[in-house]
Amino acid sequence: MSRAKPNDQWSSGALKPDGARVSVSTASLSSALRRLGSREKNDRARAIKDITTLIENLAYDQSRGAIDAVVEELNGKLMELADGAEVHERLAATELICELADLEEIETSTKVTSFSNYVRLLLGDAQWCVIESAAKAFGRLSSLGGTLTADFVEFEAKRSLEVLNDGMLAKGKGESSRHYASVLVIRELVIHAPTVFNTHVSDFFENVWPAVKNPKSFIRREAAESLGACLRLLRQRDSKYRMSWYEFIVAQVNSLIREKNPSAVHGGFLTMNEMLLNTDDFMTRHFDDAWISVLQCKSHRDRDVREAVAAVIGSMAAYSPDHFADMCMQAATKHLCEGLRKNPEIGFMYACLDRILAAMKERAADFQADVFKVLRETLSVKKRPPPEEALQLLGTAAETFGNAAEEDVSGVLRHVYELPLCRKGVVALAVIAKSIPRLATSIEGRLVALLCQTLAGSADEDGAESAGAHGYGHDESAKDLGARSGALGATGRFADGAAASPAARRSRGFFAA
Repeated sequence: MSRAKPNDQWSSGALKPDGARVSVSTASLSSALRRLGSREKNDRARAIKDITTLIENLAYDQSRGAIDAVVEELNGKLMELADGAEVHERLAATELICELADLEEIETSTKVTSFSNYVRLLLGDAQWCVIESAAKAFGRLSSLGGTLTADFVEFEAKRSLEVLNDGMLAKGKGESSRHYASVLVIRELVIHAPTVFNTHVSDFFENVWPAVKNPKSFIRREAAESLGACLRLLRQRDSKYRMSWYEFIVAQVNSLIREKNPSAVHGGFLTMNEMLLNTDDFMTRHFDDAWISVLQCKSHRDRDVREAVAAVIGSMAAYSPDHFADMCMQAATKHLCEGLRKNPEIGFMYACLDRILAAMKERAADFQADVFKVLRETLSVKKRPPPEEALQLLGTAAETFGNAAEEDVSGVLRHVYELPLCRKGVVALAVIAKSIPRLATSIEGRLVALLCQTLAGSADEDGAESAGAHGYGHDESAKDLGARSGALGATGRFADGAAASPAARRSRGFFAA
């Protein structure tokens, strides 16, 4: 099968066949290698693209020797970057490895034997962002397959599990970055090399707990996410084996939640959430006990714990809507609404309410007034922009209650129109227009006025008057490119509808002109 030649930006005298070898333009390659060390991520991405294009072109010309020469030069550059003093240099090394790992033109043995050494070095970095990027590169390498890759994965899996069980790290002594690297590596292994890692799942469940209660909250979160990935992998095993580990994990969760250490309690609820998400119907038998734990800790002094509890509440609503409606919904909704009245800036509480409404649907009708009271109080404050989760909740509330909430939604919209434009706000408006058709015309007018104002440079006189001087009709809001594109898409959907308003039809003609 013939291979299509890649776009060749190097072809203007850069590559010239010479027998079985190709002479590589050192100037072109050197330019790309220099730009790899840029502080700007976009510049590094363009340099990496140039390098991969060069290698693909060499492969098209069947220049094996030239490819080997480029890879040798890249190895030298990777060594320099991986050992660099600047964070952006070390990030460049991981970003380049990620892209090179996907190139079929480079032999797997070269990728594993050479690139893996740089990844190991960078997984021990002191900067969290470098560790995260190195873990992604590790995941790409672990997906290559073959005997060499299996040996490499096996070694890293064992080393990561040993680090997880280091009790000194769990007490905050030593380098917590090692815990962080280990949980990230294991999550990448589960995703990219599940067959190889499958034999280590039981070791992971035994050893992960020091990381789950690590003093650093972001390490606890990553440890819980890795545990969730392993739970998804465990679904492939036989029922008896799965149930024994599920019971083991629930026992660990209960033990953590009973501790006085907030880090342990937080880790316990993070793990409980992963159990609700990834164990099918197993948690049904533990649902009541989980709710008792939620009630005991919902007002915990530690914010991380309160946030994890809110996530569990949302997951419980989605896990068993009927059971939640009968036993939990009234207390949960009251707790969340009261908490938001005291502190309307807590985004995770809006997110929890959003999940409850999405799961309960018409069963949440009794709490319509409470939800919209919170939204009015939050969105009417002009001193500060509200959490974007509040706008998302508004859209979900409109979708849940439908036309029955028209008056409540209208009362909130006048405050929304005075807010700075953002993508979630535009999405919420689109949902409202679809869920409550009688409000669609006014929403369309706002969005059309904004788009005309942005794209034409000045507002139509009538549009400017209808849009007002602030928020969704104001020039400052129009500077958000992402929100503008969202508004354009939303207005396009309105204009294409059978019942498009005159404003939406005018916008269609405007943008086509």
